[in-house]
Amino acid sequence: DPDPDPDPDPDPDPDPDPDPDPDPDPDPDPDPDPDPDPGDDGPQECPPAAEFIYLVSDNNTFLKFDPQIASATEVGVLDCPALGATPFSMAVDRFGVAWVLYSNGTLWSVDIVTLACSPTPFVAGQNGFELFGMGFAADGPETTEESLYIAGGSQFTWMGFANASFGSIDLEAYQVQALSTFPVGPGSPELTGTRNGELWGFFPTLSPPRIASIEKSTAELLTTHNLDPFIFGNVQAWAFAHWGGQFYIFYRGNGDPGTQVWRVDAETGVAAQVIENIGSVIVGAGVSTCAPLE
Repeated sequence: DPDPDPDPDPDPDPDPDPDPDPDPDPDPDPDPDPDPDPGDDGPQECPPAAEFIYLVSDNNTFLKFDPQIASATEVGVLDCPALGATPFSMAVDRFGVAWVLYSNGTLWSVDIVTLACSPTPFVAGQNGFELFGMGFAADGPETTEESLYIAGGSQFTWMGFANASFGSIDLEAYQVQALSTFPVGPGSPELTGTRNGELWGFFPTLSPPRIASIEKSTAELLTTHNLDPFIFGNVQAWAFAHWGGQFYIFYRGNGDPGTQVWRVDAETGVAAQVIENIGSVIVGAGVSTCAPLE
């Protein structure tokens, strides 16, 4: 029984559309982790630590001041290699960085939590600003952008022989822009700003001493609160910050053992002492634009 065609077409088309690779992957890993941590795109704005006032003393002690309980706690001691110079003033930005000016004109950036200190390329003495007070203020009530304003000049300004100059620092180029000269003097104020764009100064060397809001392009003084010269006269060291609708003056007069802390109502200008002696000589205070307005 021969079989001329034992299997002429046993399976002519078993799979008309064969798929040798049922799950092709021409791009096996085009973007394996495009955004592993969407929140980790750089420094965090307004971390919890940035909502306090920070203080620095003439011997590099760095403190956190909580206005809600009127208490200061030591964070640590700054170790910026400033060649024997001491802190002169300070401001804090909304990323939790303290910008500390030393008495030799060098500017350092300091992490307010770890106190890690980094040098900056800032060149001292630009436009006559050898030493200055400083403070961040928002660029307006509807923005989180901020600018660093400065007030000061030469040693003669701080000794009370000239009116202070007013300017700002571009922290990308580390360039000083001179804006104006204060219409009152002599001497220089310390500065503080708010999240709604206001800039204020504490002028302890004027007669009488005062707190005043500052027009940010002309240095004109706007709203002004005069202070008691018997309390705030004869100043030796001072710093200044706004928090929650109140101003805080860190003040040491000649002969005082340490810095006093005074709270001044932003609406009325009424001052009340909250700490008789903080235990250090405070020369700089910084508060970010993250701090509450009221």
